[in-house]
Order: sequence, then C-alpha cells, then structure tokens
Amino acid sequence: MMAAQTNDIDMVDLDKDAVSSGFYKEYPYFAKVTIPANTYKGVDYDVSSFQDAALWVANKDVSADAVYEMLSLIYTDEGLAHMVSQKKTFKSMSIESGPTGVVTPFHPGAEKFWKEKGVL
Repeated sequence: MMAAQTNDIDMVDLDKDAVSSGFYKEYPYFAKVTIPANTYKGVDYDVSSFQDAALWVANKDVSADAVYEMLSLIYTDEGLAHMVSQKKTFKSMSIESGPTGVVTPFHPGAEKFWKEKGVL
C-alpha cells in the first residue's frame, strides 16, 4: 500500500497460474481471493490472487462455547460489516468461505459452528 501512495502500480492476476499449475492442490492452505478495485491507489479493477488463511487459534483449554460464541458474533451481518470497515479484502469473508484453506484440526466449538452452517 505504501508503494502505491508514491508510485504507479499494476496488479498481476496470479490465480490463473495458480490454478493451472496445481498450486492450490499442492498448498491447500492457500485460497483464491479477489482484491477489490480501489484497494490500492490507481488500481481501479478487481484482481484475482491467492492468500493464506487467517486463522484464529485456540488451545484445548478454551471452551467450545467461547469459540462458538466468537464465531457467532463475527459471522453476523454486523460483524462482517465491521471486518470490511477495517480492511476491504475482508469482503471475501462469509459463512461459505469461512473454513476455506484451513488444513489444521478445528477446535470443537469451531467445528460445531461450521457444521451447523452446513460448510463442514
């Protein structure tokens, strides 16, 4: 972002090569993301790329109810709107995309949440 403030930049579509090369199969913790237009100064078009998954990590001593409650708060219209207000790329956050790219075991509270939402 800092480079775009003082320089003209172009964004490169990395998703096409990632798909054709088998990148996502070899590195399942990366997922497709669309960087929305105007995220970077001078880039007025959407760009397909990939990202690693952002994970909330909780140890076994965190209750299943606490993890379930946190996910239930974030994945509401209000919670997701707050996330997008912090960073435009959070527009891709949704119930459907929530577990995408996660290759580690789910905490029991998270597993319950995602199963109830029908995405696990």
